[in-house]
Amino acid sequence: MPKIGKRIIKSSIAVFLCLMIDYIRITVFKGAGGLPFYSAIAAILAMQTDAIHSKQVSWTRIIGTFIGGFIGIIVLFIERNYIPETMPIIQNALIAVAIIPVIYITVLLDKKAAAYISCVVFMSVAIVHGEDVNPTLFTLNRILDTLIGISVSLGVNLFHLPRKANKEALYVTNLDGTLMNSSGVISLISKIKLNRMIECGASIALATSRNLSTIIPIVSGINLKLPIITMNGAALYDIEKEMYMNCKPIKKECTRQIIDLMDKHNLNCFVNSVIRDTLHIYYSDFTNIVEEEIYNTMHKTAHGNYVYSKFNDIYDALSIMIVNKDEIIIKMYNEIRSIECYTFLNVIHYKDLLHQGYSYLEIYDRNVSKETAVLELKEKLNKTIVAAYGNDINDVSMMQVADYKYAMENSVDIVKDCGCEIIGSNDKDSVAKSMEKSFFQYKF
Repeated sequence: MPKIGKRIIKSSIAVFLCLMIDYIRITVFKGAGGLPFYSAIAAILAMQTDAIHSKQVSWTRIIGTFIGGFIGIIVLFIERNYIPETMPIIQNALIAVAIIPVIYITVLLDKKAAAYISCVVFMSVAIVHGEDVNPTLFTLNRILDTLIGISVSLGVNLFHLPRKANKEALYVTNLDGTLMNSSGVISLISKIKLNRMIECGASIALATSRNLSTIIPIVSGINLKLPIITMNGAALYDIEKEMYMNCKPIKKECTRQIIDLMDKHNLNCFVNSVIRDTLHIYYSDFTNIVEEEIYNTMHKTAHGNYVYSKFNDIYDALSIMIVNKDEIIIKMYNEIRSIECYTFLNVIHYKDLLHQGYSYLEIYDRNVSKETAVLELKEKLNKTIVAAYGNDINDVSMMQVADYKYAMENSVDIVKDCGCEIIGSNDKDSVAKSMEKSFFQYKF
């Protein structure tokens, strides 16, 4: 059976507090009290997995509360003054029609998520009202009930017991096969844990061979603060400022020689170039199904422009990627090693874990590595400790400079041989759990 999660427990606590607040309003302050049902419902609706999302949702719920209350009081005014009690059909029709502006106002304000709470508050005012109650007072009480629930929910989410946090460390993790599970996504549990640590001041960075167009959809929902080490360290991307930093381009003559070699063998390659802080990926005719799959999956993302054209070397190439059958990749790897400018390059090839019989070949400037990027980030942030998490050959250099190194059960042997502690499978949220233990318990 699944465990009872923290969100369920926090929802229960919030409901209890809403009931107690109503009790205090009645007994201590000698007030008439409200209807705690609406406070409890609002608290449950506003409850989120972490404080950051709770703040966002709470503000949306507050806007929705006032929209619903405002339309509700207008409807009550019309009912009391212009519609006889003997004509319930017209009253019902008025309430039904009023739902339209309630929802439409949330659309106009670009607060569609507030539509639900707007309708709840509106109907609590327009339908569940007392015949002898002042309409304005009744509406204000229903708004107050809802705001109490939202405030309680936010307070419960923001509250946590004091914990000593390890803010001296820089935590760096790979994505594929490490933070991402075997389905190619980051689980909701991992995202919740990471957000909680980041909110408490953890320095967590990603280091991946991926370019930005493939990274952003994967990390959606994680409130990253630090630059992303992208393309194995060919560049850092500041996700908050939306700009690239520390770019390390391939020498232009090397780029020409590699592209000429690809043309000679009628092979396609993806050339990554950053032009005015926008990633451009140049490509030619596809030669296999994996290339086409990459394009079909990624060309519509907002963080990369796929350009069907030969690369113009007036720009700088940060990386060149080739994906093809194993034997072709090995052949191209050996040929690149024989070209004149090979000594100025960092060339990596590895198996494609998703497509049997295919491999990747990635080409960077010789100064590009996760090691260099991690050390640059460590210095920039003035951190004293690096804890690294990885699983494939691209992570080896990062592991070598880390003070604490962790590998997955599914890691290649060369990573495990770096003296790593094996922390478990990438399908069990092992990276997030390990970071959480280190950050909050100050243990490595």
